[in-house]
Amino acid sequence: MKYLFAIAAFVLGTVGAFAQSELSQVKGGDKLVYKYVVYGERGREIFEDKTSELPATFVVTEKGYAIRYKAGRVEQYDERHTLQSVFSRGTLYPYSPEEQFRWMPKDLTVGKKEETSYLVPSKECSGVKNTFPDVSVQEGERKLIVQGVERTIQVLVLTYKGKWSGSGSCGSGRFETTVVFSKELNLVLEKKSLNFLPTGFLYAGEARIVLSIN
Repeated sequence: MKYLFAIAAFVLGTVGAFAQSELSQVKGGDKLVYKYVVYGERGREIFEDKTSELPATFVVTEKGYAIRYKAGRVEQYDERHTLQSVFSRGTLYPYSPEEQFRWMPKDLTVGKKEETSYLVPSKECSGVKNTFPDVSVQEGERKLIVQGVERTIQVLVLTYKGKWSGSGSCGSGRFETTVVFSKELNLVLEKKSLNFLPTGFLYAGEARIVLSIN
């Protein structure tokens, strides 16, 4: 009997390993579902104030890819997952090279630290600069539904800690961004940003998290 259990365990282990190896990069036409989160602050505690689901389609383009949301918004990215432009409500908003958040470090080695910065258009402050002197890369795991099956995905968690600074009387404040990237899927699974006022209180915070791929 123990031999039968051993054989069964071997077969199940083999099947599980085979199923795990079937994970492949996201491709054109794949359907994505994002969880969109708006964060609030209560007693210095950051919490999920509002959540919703955003269906979208992954579209391959000549110079990268686009995320086309069911609501009509289209985000265009290059091959290094840098946001190039946003089409929303009938208007195209292109990002100049200075305004592009090139979040992917040249070296994705775990423990590697780099520095990056980019500009944010602002009518009130005549332009805001986000600077991240502390960018770290760590390994992690995320649960994700792929083709109807829950999978454990190996990911890289990139954490950006820095500040925003505006001209004139706008001042500066803390700014934090987290990007979760899957090499296997070649896809950003999560992006979270928290923007704090000069007083230290949360000004704005949001996240988009991939829930499923079909």
